[in-house]
Amino acid sequence: MSKSSVLKRLYLLWRERNFFGLRRKLPEDIFSEVYKKNTWGGDPGTFYSGSGTDHPNVVLYIEHLVEFIKTRKITSIAEIGCGDFTIMQEVLDRVNIHYTGADIVPELIGHHQEEYGNDKRQFIQLNAAKDDLPHADMIIIRQVLQHLSNSEIKKILTKLSKYRYAYITEHLPVTDNVEYNLDKITGPHIRMRVNSGVFIDMPPFNCKNVSVLFEYRQDDKLKRKLVPAVIRTYMVDNTRL
Repeated sequence: MSKSSVLKRLYLLWRERNFFGLRRKLPEDIFSEVYKKNTWGGDPGTFYSGSGTDHPNVVLYIEHLVEFIKTRKITSIAEIGCGDFTIMQEVLDRVNIHYTGADIVPELIGHHQEEYGNDKRQFIQLNAAKDDLPHADMIIIRQVLQHLSNSEIKKILTKLSKYRYAYITEHLPVTDNVEYNLDKITGPHIRMRVNSGVFIDMPPFNCKNVSVLFEYRQDDKLKRKLVPAVIRTYMVDNTRL
């Protein structure tokens, strides 16, 4: 690991210990608190998953996903980290499939099941790194892995072979000297602040049968300046095995 990587990793550890106290908390408590305090924004008392769900360019993601579902004849989808359900609600209005939304926050799941649950939509509470994942043709993981440690990401990625397709989206810097997959403690922050991100096709993950489906520009504002970044969607195609 380069000296730059070591310094960035030390900064992450310092920030996590001093500002978040994350080492002493369970993941479900961390993200329950995020929604309770509206750490990612939104009106008090509402569930809001951050700008990634309502950025103007998210329409490109929705259109691509709808076309993918129709073209590949997908009949069921599981989503890990369903969050505020804004994006998938619009997708499901345009396709006729069975959907299971999973998240680690029990209050969020209870709200969604009561508000949106029906015979084709269900919401379940689970820890994707520890628990069995729901059965489906396809799994979606959108801007979730960026909040997790490398060890938790690895555990989730090993569970994806049961699906025909895995549709994985991450917010990634496209600056010079990007550091791939710097480790961090699970929490609300992401690796972007240290010029890193979750690149599932790079070490230590090295996902097989993976390709970049598409991406769109979404720069990230850090310390009053814009960092060049993209929202990139990978596909793991297990039909090629």
